Amino acid sequence: MTNYLATNFPDVSIFLVNDVGGVMGAWGVGIFQNDTALDWVGSLVDQDGAVQIHAALDDVLGIRADYLDADLSDIALAAIEVIALLCGEGNDGSYPNVLRQWSIENSASFEPAMLEKSLVVIDRILTKPSENLEVFEGEALVQWTGIVLALRSRMEGIASKLRPDTQLNTISGICSAETEPNER
Repeated sequence: MTNYLATNFPDVSIFLVNDVGGVMGAWGVGIFQNDTALDWVGSLVDQDGAVQIHAALDDVLGIRADYLDADLSDIALAAIEVIALLCGEGNDGSYPNVLRQWSIENSASFEPAMLEKSLVVIDRILTKPSENLEVFEGEALVQWTGIVLALRSRMEGIASKLRPDTQLNTISGICSAETEPNER
């Protein structure tokens, strides 16, 4: 059990193991350092990834000004981090190994429209009322907010690669988009 956890989830800060060797919980300020995000990764690799990512983003957008539950935020942030990974703008390497492999096998599955939606979702997560703004305190809140803002910055960088004369059919194409010749 310990080798599996260390191999597949190398950057999770804490794993609590119950008396029968089962994992009870994970916690940290990183995008994939919580049970909710890790559970979502499991569903992503077992099901249609595009559907899972759209659902994660749409769930947060559907909340509007109501109280935003931390679980919805954690899943949406994981989904956005997956988009960044697929576009070659992943973070410092704190992805579960199973997700790295999945992203290689599914690199052409997503639509560029997710980029703009991702920026709106991050802004909503960072706007009250949002449970994650209450869950983290002190230095942990500063670290978590920094991680989320860095993710937003990476998503803006990906979006800035899009130009009006660029034809994109998949997110993976963003990093190697072919431009249409200008008609003269």
